[in-house]
Amino acid sequence: MVEARGVQRVNLPTIGWFCQAVRGKISDLKPDTPLGPISIDTRTIRERDTFCALTADRDGHDFVPEAFKRGAKAAIVESEWMNSEIAKPFRNQLIGVDDTLTALRIAAQAWRNTLTMPIIAITGTNGKTSTKDLTLRLLSLRYKVAGTQGNLNNEIGLPLTILSIGSDCGAAVVELGASHIGDIQNLCEICQPTHGLVTSIGKAHLQGFGNLAAVAQAKGELYGFLSEQSTAFVPTDDELVRKQAKRNPKKVGYGFQLPPADWDGEYHRGVNLNFDALGRAHFTFDGEELEVGIPGRPAALAALAAVTIAVSMGIAKGDCVKTLVEWKGVPGRGWVEQIGGVVLLDDCYNANPGSMRAALETLSLLSGEKKLAILGDMNELGSFAEAEHRTLGRELGLFGVQRGIFLGSFARIAAQEARQGGVEAFAFETYEELDKRLQNLAADFSAILVKGSRGMRMERVVDKLKQVLA
Repeated sequence: MVEARGVQRVNLPTIGWFCQAVRGKISDLKPDTPLGPISIDTRTIRERDTFCALTADRDGHDFVPEAFKRGAKAAIVESEWMNSEIAKPFRNQLIGVDDTLTALRIAAQAWRNTLTMPIIAITGTNGKTSTKDLTLRLLSLRYKVAGTQGNLNNEIGLPLTILSIGSDCGAAVVELGASHIGDIQNLCEICQPTHGLVTSIGKAHLQGFGNLAAVAQAKGELYGFLSEQSTAFVPTDDELVRKQAKRNPKKVGYGFQLPPADWDGEYHRGVNLNFDALGRAHFTFDGEELEVGIPGRPAALAALAAVTIAVSMGIAKGDCVKTLVEWKGVPGRGWVEQIGGVVLLDDCYNANPGSMRAALETLSLLSGEKKLAILGDMNELGSFAEAEHRTLGRELGLFGVQRGIFLGSFARIAAQEARQGGVEAFAFETYEELDKRLQNLAADFSAILVKGSRGMRMERVVDKLKQVLA
């Protein structure tokens, strides 16, 4: 067993470079072998990936044999484990470190220090993934880009993202998630952003944060990390975000309203915002007519943010037109499809009070008179949970929903409030109960919204609807 030394500069991290950065050890692996792609899940590992055995709810070391069975070229493991009986058949393919998660972080920070391109970090209660995805698409019109895949936005996903960024990229966009104060600061220390955007501040993860003020403080850590030369992109229509960016000297604002009287930065305004029969936004940006391929106000805000970032980085606004029209998002995040004459709005990936309200507004924008909302619990609201679910029930009537179907522990509370507002409402504690009646309850509607927190697995409802509506 030898320690890797003398590794030269490379476009992507090699196994030798990784070992040098984290003081790891290898046996028969060649130092110049590419390190990545790195996988932490044997269910999705591909041939020639490097498996990283993290120790969380389940010990990743137990899955090392399966990783090699599926074609992994190497595995990052803790040094003590390398002497175990289960490790014997693979010892010439192992990279030993003191702690696998710590090693990922150290390596990501070291790799970031070699990168010279702009790195744009995006966080926020709502809209961060859509904004990140669209920003990547727009920047790719001019640059070779890299960034967060899906929502790998935590202390595990971010290092994996950073280690996948080639030194030949012209720009990178990373997403930062948080459920406690200090999370964003920690992630910023890894990715060291040159630009930052907080898309919104609202009620989410209150079980961890405690209150809205703590959410604002946590999200504001991104702006606080930026240097005086770094650019803070700011949605000026959001007062809480605006306050967090007050001390940043270099600001670029955007919004659909006039900037506040005390705004002291550059500003881009979207004007003449309107929505067509499918809820898709149309607006004018610095004289350019833009159309967004995804329905709803959240998509319009994401588009305005992404175009603002793109233009500030040298993309011609006219070049953004085609990309915005063709942007369809991904299933589970405002995805729209027509099935058997019904418009299905699949926004099932996650939910909090603000995103629920926005989704109901989007449903109201869709053509047709009969609207159905199928809503799962909003998780991680702590002591605010009952009050927020009561508010949710009351809001259905305000957005013209004819029938509400609620699923989860707070379903009865929300349904009770909806009925008091004149909405026909049904409550189910379990999906199995709902499944038996879904076909009848979802019949004869022009548009259907499905949304709920990740833990509610509302994609089951979407899949069932696709069967019964076809």
